Amino acid sequence: MYQPRGNAEDTHVCLPVQSLGREYYIASYIPYQVFGDPSLFMVISAFANTKVNISFPNGTSISKTLNWLDVYQEASPSNDLTGTIVQSSKPVSVVSGTSCAYVFKSSECDMLGEQMIPTNSFQTHFIIPPILSNQFMVRIFSSQSNNKVCVKDSSFEYCSIMDANQWLESVPNNSSLVVSSQKPISVIQYNGNPAYMAIIPGIRQFMNSYTFVVPDDTMINTHYISVTILSSASLTLRLDEKSPGDQLVDTAYVNTPFNNYTILTFGIKAGYHVMTSTETHAVFGLIVFGMWAFGAYGFPAGINLGKSLQFTYNELYVINKQHPNKSVYGKNRKNTSYFLKFIHCARNVTM
Repeated sequence: MYQPRGNAEDTHVCLPVQSLGREYYIASYIPYQVFGDPSLFMVISAFANTKVNISFPNGTSISKTLNWLDVYQEASPSNDLTGTIVQSSKPVSVVSGTSCAYVFKSSECDMLGEQMIPTNSFQTHFIIPPILSNQFMVRIFSSQSNNKVCVKDSSFEYCSIMDANQWLESVPNNSSLVVSSQKPISVIQYNGNPAYMAIIPGIRQFMNSYTFVVPDDTMINTHYISVTILSSASLTLRLDEKSPGDQLVDTAYVNTPFNNYTILTFGIKAGYHVMTSTETHAVFGLIVFGMWAFGAYGFPAGINLGKSLQFTYNELYVINKQHPNKSVYGKNRKNTSYFLKFIHCARNVTM
């Protein structure tokens, strides 16, 4: 999905119905209150008669019943909705973010958006790639109690015991991180200036091949892909059937216990691309991102969700929020267009 809004934009990979779940944790950010830009999320029902319960960080909760393609939206112009829990009787899709936010009090307000993955897709080991020399931080979500979570870079290691329904935020950083846990977690990366948010796939969710689209936006003229791969397999990478070596702009190394991995950042042009490894058993993580002075975007090119059916194609969805067959419930319904106006799905998910 690519969603421009003035000078603000963000992206996310679109999950197919078969990979949706019944429990989600919301990741958002502190909203920019001056113009009333809210922290918000939407729950989209994939099935009729779906009962949805939403538990907010302040201890309150609401329940709704949604039918097929109904959309329920919550928005707060003053509070960060991060940590909200969405539970449903049938699989649903959840998209969350902030329509405009200053991450690290950056110089520009930018939109953040991401499709959440369900808790049954959480993982335990993650490599967080650097975003060139930019500062970033991660938010980590635990769905189980007594969960030891450690964040490590080249100079420090911080460990914490997390309970169920808790989240924590790392300090700003500009080098690769290793995040490990005893029980499954989810990790969201936030770029600081300009801002974007992106799901980070776990190491076991890496894939051998990705088909993805780099947004064609006249304002954003620098696009990149960040590849996390075993160092021994780095020369097997192929971008659009060619070696990408002449497009390499940065190399980063990973801390123990995953110091056998390397993170390679390549420059890339707008349009459709395929990246693979010539070694069929070599898997790697791939994050697509781009930026200019006043905006940025970032998204995982694909996520291996560990099932059996593979989606490696691109679809273009144009969703009109006023479509008579779709319903939108909840607060601040006018803000629906912040997320669902023009959705460009680079759908690349192993299920």
